[in-house]
Amino acid sequence: MEREMERLALVDGDLEMSQEDMNRWEREQNTVAQKISTMNSEIQQLGETLKSYDQDYESLEKQKAFIETKEKELEEEEKTFWHRHERLQFEADELASAQARLQARIKNESLLSASLQSANAYMDTFCIEEDASGMGTINELRLGRRFDHGMVGILTCVKELGECASSNDPTFQLPYQYVVQF
Repeated sequence: MEREMERLALVDGDLEMSQEDMNRWEREQNTVAQKISTMNSEIQQLGETLKSYDQDYESLEKQKAFIETKEKELEEEEKTFWHRHERLQFEADELASAQARLQARIKNESLLSASLQSANAYMDTFCIEEDASGMGTINELRLGRRFDHGMVGILTCVKELGECASSNDPTFQLPYQYVVQF
């Protein structure tokens, strides 16, 4: 009996131990259940946050696609702008070159015109001079007080040449007036 008592004491001790273990297990179970409940609510919140992030991601993807489309449009517009700019720059360079050529031509023509206006064809063709005594010479032919027939012919030729030039150009005028008398 003693042995049985000892066994009963052992079993009773084991039961007490089991009761404590059971209480501890229940407390742990409650703690785990609370943790699971907390984690489930956190999972639910994280799921909602994830949905929000997914919506934001989709919105950003749409914005990205829109921006990429706009970027392509702007690149095409910029390309068109630069082609047009280059064409206009080329035309401006051509016009500047043409203007420079025309200005050079105008300058040369003005110099030639001034040279021609200051030139006297009769003075260049016929050397008309007068010395201190009042005697005139044309091409070193001395004009005396009397005109001879050769001199009358030269003066008539000069007069007719002047009249012909005057008929072609009304602004033309001989530097000297030639009066031929016989």
